[in-house]
Amino acid sequence: MNRGVFLVTFALVCSGAVSGQSRESGLTCSQSAGAEKPDLVPVLPHPMNGKIVVKNLGKGLAAPSKMTLDCEKMSTPVSQCPDLPISAASTYFDPAFPKNATINVPQLAPGATFEHTLSFWETLHWPSGRYRFTAVADAAHVLSERNTKNNIAVSTLVVP
Repeated sequence: MNRGVFLVTFALVCSGAVSGQSRESGLTCSQSAGAEKPDLVPVLPHPMNGKIVVKNLGKGLAAPSKMTLDCEKMSTPVSQCPDLPISAASTYFDPAFPKNATINVPQLAPGATFEHTLSFWETLHWPSGRYRFTAVADAAHVLSERNTKNNIAVSTLVVP
């Protein structure tokens, strides 16, 4: 078979949802064009209160993933939030994200929601100021999502 014709044929087979690999070219197609994908969206309350939600708005199953939560104090030149208590480090620390609290998100079916309350939230002392929280769903980018532009949520907390 002419190589050019083979590549066109292979491309058509892949776009037609046939999985496989060509022995001649080494090309692969592992997912059909119409495959349903997950779409994880983090949700933070306003004002922030230690509760975090992740929703799968997609039509595909979302494998387990990680969500990160960052805190930044905005009202002073020194941008510092309270430290994560040592007692919570084993639950929320991940060396891949050393500056964030990391939450393990379980597998989520289409339309499913995961709710998590930060176990250390009530023990924190919040000095006066304005704090910004940024949550990132699928922070390690392990999922092939329908839309990754909605993986970030922001909330604030104002302490008088």
